[in-house]
Amino acid sequence: MEFPNAKTAEDRLGTASASQAAVARLRGSFNTNSFFIGDSSGYVTRYDYSGNPTTGAYSFPHGDGSSPPNVAPTWRTYVGRVDASGAALCAGNDGVAAAPVMQLYNSSDATFQSAFGDDIVYVITHYSGAPGTPCAGNTTNRVYALKASTGAIYTGPHWPINVNGSVLLDYGSQACTLHYGSDDGDPLNNTLYCGTAQSSSAPPYQHSVHVFNSITGAKKWGRNIGSVVTSPQLRNGRVYAVGSATLYALDANHSGATIWSQTLATTVTKTPWVETRSAGGFNNYVFLTDGNNVDAVLDQGATPSVSSSVAGGSTITTAPAFANVPGKVYVGMADGTIHQLDFSGGRFSDLSDAILGSGPVNSDIALDALGTGAININSLTAFQGAALLRYAVPWPFLCK
Repeated sequence: MEFPNAKTAEDRLGTASASQAAVARLRGSFNTNSFFIGDSSGYVTRYDYSGNPTTGAYSFPHGDGSSPPNVAPTWRTYVGRVDASGAALCAGNDGVAAAPVMQLYNSSDATFQSAFGDDIVYVITHYSGAPGTPCAGNTTNRVYALKASTGAIYTGPHWPINVNGSVLLDYGSQACTLHYGSDDGDPLNNTLYCGTAQSSSAPPYQHSVHVFNSITGAKKWGRNIGSVVTSPQLRNGRVYAVGSATLYALDANHSGATIWSQTLATTVTKTPWVETRSAGGFNNYVFLTDGNNVDAVLDQGATPSVSSSVAGGSTITTAPAFANVPGKVYVGMADGTIHQLDFSGGRFSDLSDAILGSGPVNSDIALDALGTGAININSLTAFQGAALLRYAVPWPFLCK
């Protein structure tokens, strides 16, 4: 049984297919609503929209589904390798697979504000040249800091990170994670956490979890836990990272020392959802997807005791997204459905109805905490092909 379509809006990206792009939807300090898109050609692009993103009364590259228009970007910045004249050195090898992340000027401390004077967009590259070739990517990837207003590349002693190859940085598959705020007394403030791949030929001292100062770009610490194709997540001084089929809890205050590790059933390729909000009572859980399963790990170093197989026989294609107050988990599927699972009792119940789409859900789901109601999440964003889909959530829980 399927719940009738609760979609509130559909917008299209024109030529920027989401299957070739990493997308972040962000609201800037300077009252701008923007999409930042990293693509396989090595560009980061900013698009702007306006209006109310909850009701769908807004304009972002908008189309009626039949004739997607081409929409002019606000800016477009190349983050591939270039020569002294600015010409691309490794076109075809240099791209972006991970969604950009942004540190907001208005929410940051005085040190950040003084250094940048702007919102900053961070992006990790995906350079794919073969090892041993002039365009090799296994140690030469970079992290860029771009000014959100103009797209200008910030330069400094450590920016772009690894521009001289001193960090040994493989490619990033998913977004880096930021921790920042206005509290100068927070020892972890202004920190960027990145996970990278690890080739079989990599030396043991090459890290796959990298931790940088988000202002200076200096590296704070790193760990080698095997190839990391997900985003490290921070909660209460712990960094949660997945290396192949093992979930690690690392000590963010002591150079990433292992607090505990847990072997999982299969390799995890989607970023875990580490719940941090106390409302709802789930802030000790980590949610993961592997294959056709959704797992909930209680952070006590124990084996995952709660797991559910998503019905329908399709493969999960997105990271989980968790609405904490209603206790709902959302996952996108290869068959074009978005499934809502109920976890409100601390265990998975039967699947709620799924919303059908056309084609696989090919970008991680975003939940918007908008409004002031008791259930402070009322909007879901996902991509199918080049279509940006928005739904009202949660939708009713019905029998399968």
